[in-house]
Amino acid sequence: MDATITQLLAAKAPVSALQDKITSLRIAVDSKRTVEEVRELRTQEALYPLDPLVSLLSNPDLADAVTAVFLKLLVSVDFSELVQYEALVLSGLQDASPDVRRLSLDAIRTCVHSKEIARVFKVTRLWPAVLQCLEFHDTAVAVFAIHMISHIIELATPESALDAPTTELLGTLLQSTNGKFRTFELLAQVSAGSDSSFEIIEKAGLFNSLIQNLYHHDILERLNILEILAMLLEVEDGFTFLDRTGVIESMCQSLDKMDVLEQDDETTRTLFHCALLKFMGKIPLAQDFDLEAAQKTYFLADRLGRELGHENVEIKEAAIIGVGNFGSDPRGLRLLANPINSSLWIGRFGRNSPSSALEEFSSIYRRAVGSEKVVAMMSFACILSSRSDEGEQITEDLFNMLGNPLKDLLKSATSPIEELRTISYSILRGIASKKWGAQRMTESDVASLILDRRETRSKLDKEWRYTVIEQWDSTLRSASISADGSLRDRMAKYIREGPFYVPQEVQVATMV
Repeated sequence: MDATITQLLAAKAPVSALQDKITSLRIAVDSKRTVEEVRELRTQEALYPLDPLVSLLSNPDLADAVTAVFLKLLVSVDFSELVQYEALVLSGLQDASPDVRRLSLDAIRTCVHSKEIARVFKVTRLWPAVLQCLEFHDTAVAVFAIHMISHIIELATPESALDAPTTELLGTLLQSTNGKFRTFELLAQVSAGSDSSFEIIEKAGLFNSLIQNLYHHDILERLNILEILAMLLEVEDGFTFLDRTGVIESMCQSLDKMDVLEQDDETTRTLFHCALLKFMGKIPLAQDFDLEAAQKTYFLADRLGRELGHENVEIKEAAIIGVGNFGSDPRGLRLLANPINSSLWIGRFGRNSPSSALEEFSSIYRRAVGSEKVVAMMSFACILSSRSDEGEQITEDLFNMLGNPLKDLLKSATSPIEELRTISYSILRGIASKKWGAQRMTESDVASLILDRRETRSKLDKEWRYTVIEQWDSTLRSASISADGSLRDRMAKYIREGPFYVPQEVQVATMV
């Protein structure tokens, strides 16, 4: 075996010998794929501790190569060693190279794996340096830092990790050009992790600038903020926070006045309008809040329904998406089916209001063509995913308003366009999941197409078709719906054979 670095130093070997050793060590460590393999290499090379390697950093002829090896060996250190080499790790966290920063972050991630260690780590000089990686120019490093910081906060507990020095530093990062949105993303992710995190961050006022910039002159900044606010909907009391801070009211007012906002050009208005509608569609998915009370205050379903009549195609499609998401929640679906507030329609689009947002959606669906039709079908599939006893009746009413679309769905399920086929199967599966839907399917020509394996075009088609048949069969059984015996037998045979079964074709021999 070759001499170790310790042996070479003891023998006062020339620099060239040390350079050769560092080169071979670098090749060896690069070949290791696991932390355990790196630790075995350290044992073989007598690098417990890493002091022999560190001693070479002062040699200008060796420093760069030694640093590269040292950083890669860091993944094998335990927390006590990390603290021992804190200055070197800190230097790595502040290095201009994305690779060096990532290696330093990797070492910390490996070491900080318990509540006790996380709490001790938080009071080292490394913690602020890790936070400052949020404003690093390399996106991949910054995103990795977001996930790592979130994990450390969870380990240490928010009460311990989100102390005054930490929240002050996060507040400073919110003022930086590169770090602002990454810090907001971190705050949203951490808030989603626990209620206590959300409370601490809210009390520290760290969301204030996010809300204040919702109407920033830069449309990209606005869109980024809306994405982060949508993440807050996933947090318990997230909607209550957005309501209390005036965000929901402000959004509703913007939708009402969007066409007369003078500070924005048409493109900016359209982009912001679409983003607001998509955000509003996600509101019912928020946790633990009274949607009925919010509806009485803000008429959320009514505003979504109103925008379905917009003459701008992009805005109309965003409203269709919003209705689909809103209706995927049983509470939201009920509100979409309720009588609409006609006062919101006065002066809009030059026509009277429909009886409900779902009636307007059904009208749009029946008339839609091209991309608008595809979006409408996707939203119909979302609405069908709603699960509740009341939703059964509402979805059946919608199905009837659409004019019993089974025939059109069967036709689009054989379209040459894969996206259209996939959406059609998704709707068929949604229909099959309803008692009324499974019954309608037994009374239609669905079986003649859906059970014919010759009609499938691709692997994806076969998988989708199989899920439709499975769901149909399951609903028939669970709801005790009567169906023709031969149909049940064919469905059972299809399910038993699986999605990719290929029927054998009979070859007729001919005599020459």
